[in-house]
Order: sequence, then C-alpha cells, then structure tokens
Amino acid sequence: MDEGFDALHGLALDDITLISIPFALPVLLPLDRGDEPGAVATLVDVDAYDPNLAAVVTQRWADRGLIYPDDTAYQARLKSRVRVSQSGFDSIGVGGRVALTFASIELYNEDEAFARMIEEGLALGRHAVVKTMPAPAQAASDAGGGDLANAATVFTGIVAAMAAARTGMQLTLSDLGDRLNTPLQAALYAGTGGLEGSQELTGTPKPIALGFTYNSTPVYIGLVDLGDGALPTYQSNWRQILGHSAVRERGVTMTKVTSAPGVGQWRDWPAQGCFQIGFTANGIITCDLRGDAAGGYASTTAQVIQHMLTALGAQFSTSDLDALSFSNLDARMPGEIGWRQGNDPISAVDALEQLLQHCGVWSSGGRDGKLRVATPDRY
Repeated sequence: MDEGFDALHGLALDDITLISIPFALPVLLPLDRGDEPGAVATLVDVDAYDPNLAAVVTQRWADRGLIYPDDTAYQARLKSRVRVSQSGFDSIGVGGRVALTFASIELYNEDEAFARMIEEGLALGRHAVVKTMPAPAQAASDAGGGDLANAATVFTGIVAAMAAARTGMQLTLSDLGDRLNTPLQAALYAGTGGLEGSQELTGTPKPIALGFTYNSTPVYIGLVDLGDGALPTYQSNWRQILGHSAVRERGVTMTKVTSAPGVGQWRDWPAQGCFQIGFTANGIITCDLRGDAAGGYASTTAQVIQHMLTALGAQFSTSDLDALSFSNLDARMPGEIGWRQGNDPISAVDALEQLLQHCGVWSSGGRDGKLRVATPDRY
C-alpha cells in the first residue's frame, strides 16, 4: 500500500483533518466557516457553459466570500464541509478500477442561482478543481485573501452530477475515470461496401485488436477489391496493424502469399487491418495478428492500457495519465499481451475492466486529475 494510494493518503494538509475509515475511505474535512485566523478556506472552481456569453466560464465558490488581490472573487456558496472519499473497488478481484469521488458538496441555492445550470446540465462533464488555503480574518467583502498561487490543490476532476435538493444544490465531482462511460469504438461500418462493410454490418462497430492476439475471429466484410479483384475480405482491426502472422480455416493453417491468393492461400493487407483469401470459406476463419499500429505498436500491459485509453473511448490525452505509474508498470510487466473486440458494441469502461482483470492490474484516479495504474503489491 505504498505508492498507489498516495492520492488518498496525501490529503493531510495544514488545518485539515484526515479521518481513516476501514477499507481505505479517507474523508477530507475543512474547518467550519468563522474559525480563527489561519483556518482552512475551501475553494471550488467549476467550468460551466454560459448561454448568455456563448462560452465556457469558470464559476468560483467558497465557504466564505473572498476577493483576492488579482480581483479573483469567490462567492460564499459552500453550505457544508467537502469530503473526498474512496468509493471502493468497482471490481472485486485481482485487478479492476478504484474510483475517487467527491461526496455531496452542498451549495446554497435558495435564490435558485443554479436552476438553469442544473436543468440544462451546463457543467456536466466539465473541469472542476477543489483547493484549500489559510483563510484571512478580514470580512468577506475585504480584499486580502492571500496569494491565490499558494492554494493547495486537493482534487482535480470533472462534474459528475448536479441536483436540486430541499437544502440547496448537491454537487458531485468524479475523477477522470467517469469519462470511460462511453462506447469504446466510435468508428462504425457504413454498410456501403468495400472497407465500409456489407449492408448487414451497417451501424456496427469496427473491430479492435491491441497487442498480440491468437486464434482471433475477424469480421467478414464481404467481397472487396484491394488490388487483386473482388475477394473474400476479413478485417481484424479498424485501421493499420503491424500484421497478420497466420490465417486458418477450421483450424488448418493456410499459406501466405504476396500476390493474388488462390485456394488455401491468403494475402495480408496490414494498412487496412485486413487479409483476403482466394476462395469461399467452408468453415470458420481465424487468425493470429499483432494489432493496432497507428502511432506505434503497443504490446506490453502498460502500453496496451495506455493505447486503449488514448486511441479509443474517451480518448484521453497523455497528459491525463500518470506517466510514472505507466512507466513503472511497463518495467514490472514487460511481456507481450493482447486484447480484441469484434463488431459487438462494448463500453470503454467494460473493455478496460476486462483488460485490467485479465492482467491483474488496478487503475485509479488521483487527486491530481490523472489516471494511474499499478499491480496490487504496489498500491
């Protein structure tokens, strides 16, 4: 439990109480408003779309009204203490996700200032930051909140939910893992023939192959002319792969050729993620391949996970990932792995779960707003 939970254990700041609850559920408790000078002020920055300005603007709320020397102002909206908690293991077993969330930030909404924001979801999925710093003794309307650059970031994430309540507005923040609740594959077959597949494939996801996969079942997309005339064509990946290494009919290995294939032969088309055979198959066609190679071939556990996160689904940027944790995992698990999905739909979170559990790896979001990975003995 040394490095993987530093996002949890590292919450102990001056004037903040960290309570340890069984099953690693830390709770962050800022002091109440009106405490003595030096008490902690909680600052919440949330991006929201402003229909009047037709732009995304940052809303700033605190547990007391504060105006900083650079004229940055925080409205006194926080109605209760803010808690950062571990939601527990989303997947019990060897490997899975660990999700960090903020539990129920309560804001004053007696004037219904957040009515439109809630009704139209103007902040959902947008960037959010919670910071703390010593609060001044001055009145709420006074400048003198201190140097805002010295504020300590407690959590960086996104807005997961906003809801009106009898006592105000309930705001829930989540780490970046919440963005995984999206289809893994956005590229769908148009059903117009060629590499867009037959009409029967219309609207289905194109296949995905990451790393090395053995005895995979590709998607038959019909008779396609890739240069040798219209031939039976099978697609293993929606775009360029490193290459197919074997093709079988009913388990019998066929012969690879570099020109138009005949009976019992196949030709590789790695740039299209496809191969073609020279006859009508009389049984199940399977293949071995090294998969997606656009932007570089990923083969190790860390590389395949990172490739899945950045090339598919929510398409995180590399800056959203904790580079050190991926580097450490790469050094600990250097072997080649593989994962693939045919033309059946799957969510990004379910795909990641499969990969993590298969490899015995855990993933979590940190309060720095980055996703990290580790093996159980390194958490």
